[in-house]
Amino acid sequence: MSEPPAVAGGAVVGASEPPAVVGGPTSNQPDDDEGMGGQDIGNREPGSQGGVSSGTDWTMGPGDTSPNPTEIDEGGSADNDGGTSGDYETLYASLVVPIVRQFSPQLLLVSAGFDAHADDPLGGMRVSSAQFGRLTAMLAALADECCGGRVVAISEGGYDLVALRESATAAARVLAGEAALDGFERPDASTRRSDVTHAAVVPGLRSHWKL
Repeated sequence: MSEPPAVAGGAVVGASEPPAVVGGPTSNQPDDDEGMGGQDIGNREPGSQGGVSSGTDWTMGPGDTSPNPTEIDEGGSADNDGGTSGDYETLYASLVVPIVRQFSPQLLLVSAGFDAHADDPLGGMRVSSAQFGRLTAMLAALADECCGGRVVAISEGGYDLVALRESATAAARVLAGEAALDGFERPDASTRRSDVTHAAVVPGLRSHWKL
């Protein structure tokens, strides 16, 4: 690797370009453990583009959407009222996709965490198994567009075994070429959480990207 790759979202992007780090379907990275494996790879690569996440703890996690993290139940809300499939779809489309396109990586490295699943005992989020497949398909289509379809996935988390099996299978089918974006139904409409998250992160991102 002559130059660092890019990380997108659970994903690493770039073989001869600096990596871009993009968070995926959880409270602040592709998984609630912050996509630590993929993040560590990006952190060790000079010139990597980090900190592009599709959510934040206090806007997408369970509980209040106030910017004070102490007001959030971080430990897996009994109500599981965090970000939904629709919220993550909206943020991928409005933030992840345009930023990765502008970065134009040569490789997409995906931190594939699944603890944002609605049935996960820790995440407190509301993402469906099928939506993990759909988000993976969005990234795969982006990789086809930007970097010749080069995608690498790193398993990061997921603590309900049934949900983990279903979600990982949906993602793996996409990466194996057995499913594509048009094979997954669009999720229900997003909630206020995606609006709050978008408003919170866009001002900082606009200093680097056209959004």
